[in-house]
Amino acid sequence: RPLCERGAARARSAGKRGEMWRERVEVALHATAPIAREGRGVELIEEPEVSAGLAARVVAKLSEREMCERELESSEMGAALRDELSKLQPAFDGAAWLGFFNAIAHDDEFKKSVWQKRPVVLREKLQFLQQFFTMSDLERAIETDFLQAVRGAVPSSKSGWFMKDVGEPRGDSFEDARMRIEDVQAALARGTVVFNSAGGNIPALAAVCLAAQDAFRFPANINMYITASGMEISAPPHTDKQDVFVLQTQGAKRWRVFCPPAPSAKPSADPFTRGKGPDALTMQELKSLKYLDVVLKPGEALYIPAGWPHTTDTAADATEAAASEPSLHLTVGVDTLVWGLSRDFAVRAIRRRRVECTAENDAALLASVRELSASEFFAKHRSAALGFLAGSGESNSLASTDSTISDQEEHEIMEKLASHCETIRHRLRDMYYDTVRGTYFVPSGAPKCTYFHVQACMQRINADMEAFIAWCNGISPADAPQASALGSGAKGSGFGGAVGASKKKVAAVGARKKKSKR
Repeated sequence: RPLCERGAARARSAGKRGEMWRERVEVALHATAPIAREGRGVELIEEPEVSAGLAARVVAKLSEREMCERELESSEMGAALRDELSKLQPAFDGAAWLGFFNAIAHDDEFKKSVWQKRPVVLREKLQFLQQFFTMSDLERAIETDFLQAVRGAVPSSKSGWFMKDVGEPRGDSFEDARMRIEDVQAALARGTVVFNSAGGNIPALAAVCLAAQDAFRFPANINMYITASGMEISAPPHTDKQDVFVLQTQGAKRWRVFCPPAPSAKPSADPFTRGKGPDALTMQELKSLKYLDVVLKPGEALYIPAGWPHTTDTAADATEAAASEPSLHLTVGVDTLVWGLSRDFAVRAIRRRRVECTAENDAALLASVRELSASEFFAKHRSAALGFLAGSGESNSLASTDSTISDQEEHEIMEKLASHCETIRHRLRDMYYDTVRGTYFVPSGAPKCTYFHVQACMQRINADMEAFIAWCNGISPADAPQASALGSGAKGSGFGGAVGASKKKVAAVGARKKKSKR
């Protein structure tokens, strides 16, 4: 390993001539990573005992039913929604859901060795998760609300994963724009159907988000993915900005997860959005970085850190269950990067607030970070010691990244990050509360649906994010709309896809109405 590291240092200074050597060094570092386990970044060989140990502790926690019930009663969710939770359809076991997330969030090994460092599989069949949300539940949700979905598509081998709207308006009325289950079924023949940020729309899924937020103390959302059986490619290789918990509720799906490639292999690409939009992430790039290959069945779960490439399929030869029914899984995203709650964002904010720092300096810093090795890069982008990580023993110090940071600067930015984290979490919490209760905003004359409710919430969150970025850039609130140097992560979250699709459909209906009036 020391030889590899010296070789990597030489490769970084060799310019374009060192590209091939740099890639070989990265592969060698991946192969030798398990030898040096102390503070060396991500673990790169799947270790079954880690997954089994965590799964056993989760099951032990859930077996203590009385304790889980007490935790629910004392939680934000339990205190606010004591009566509503018992009436949800499908049935929602609040004690089990909160107990599940609490068992993970309070697990010392998870916080120290797993969170944002390696994937883990929970192969124990979790009873509360099996058949929790199925195609019949989705059909009921579509019939009673104005839901929107997108379908994954890959236009060519030179591009990544794009999303296309599911269904088209059938007339000029709002009702004509409503998506039907037939639209979903037709889209499934062509690719995976995705309901982004479904927690804002579906009460039972809003409750899941609340349980995750209560446990992790970070903002959380939930996406839902449906794939027909026999799909050779459900999702092409890509990475995400969120740390995600994949929860299989119906059917089966194969997951192949890979170690992150070195950012220096493609400095122009964001390591957290590889394989999306115009950026293609090929299996050829990942062939030497395979980490795990697993088929999830109902009741099983998988944790994947942000930035780790993965691809999925429901090929018939993967499992018998995959050949008999569609796969439906829920992805609970715990958001830190999206809302600027990472160590890297904190350091950049400190520098941006200094008078002598310019946007050009910040851009140069961002570019230099992408020249790092995979382990160095992801270490810099780990979440700050907030939420469930506060007081966990993880170092709060940012001086290890930049020795010029003073104690006062660090204290100021950490207080701001903590306040911002709570602001976003509470905004989402209130949205989920209203979704569960059914007490949300509906414009005069419009049918009761969650669409306007989610839009109003996201407008408030975007305003909060703009104000936060303005502060990080040292700009007064009056000039906040111009604060773009550090960039807003909100648009890259799971909220973007579903909301964008909804706007297109509603706008299309409005345009038709105006045309007919003329």
